[in-house]
Amino acid sequence: MNSASVVAPLSGVELTHLTYALVVVTVFFGLSSLYLAVRLHRLNLLYKKMMQGATGESMETMLLSRIRDIEELKQAAGKLDSECTRLDTESRRHIQKVGVVRFNAFDNTGGDLSFSLALLDAADSGFVLSGIYGREDSRVYAKPVTKGESTYLLTKEEKLALEDARKK
Repeated sequence: MNSASVVAPLSGVELTHLTYALVVVTVFFGLSSLYLAVRLHRLNLLYKKMMQGATGESMETMLLSRIRDIEELKQAAGKLDSECTRLDTESRRHIQKVGVVRFNAFDNTGGDLSFSLALLDAADSGFVLSGIYGREDSRVYAKPVTKGESTYLLTKEEKLALEDARKK
């Protein structure tokens, strides 16, 4: 018998080292299998989510349909954005600020039946409306206001109403 063909039995220390090596390899493959199972589960969930609502049509058809939907939504969002800009610009010209002062114009009348009303837009332009109540007659005056100033002489009450409106 040839001595080269005979395998020598392993010693106890060598068997222990071999056992440890096999345990390490087994743990490595076990953890790798666990990692791959988790990844496969996540991919399966993503696939189900992606295929949700699929009716057997080709993936290309589905994607093209989604791209068309996105383009339509972009156009609708653009229209809404321009409409919001238009409405914002237009709303600045509407009455936004109001100031009211009630007063007694004449000593012989009771109560504060006279008034000054300031109505302004976002740029502090608009008008001041004053109503003077007397026992014999009543009068109403309107004075334009541009950028918080009027070209007409304002009474004390009209100035108070204008300042009250400008603060808002």
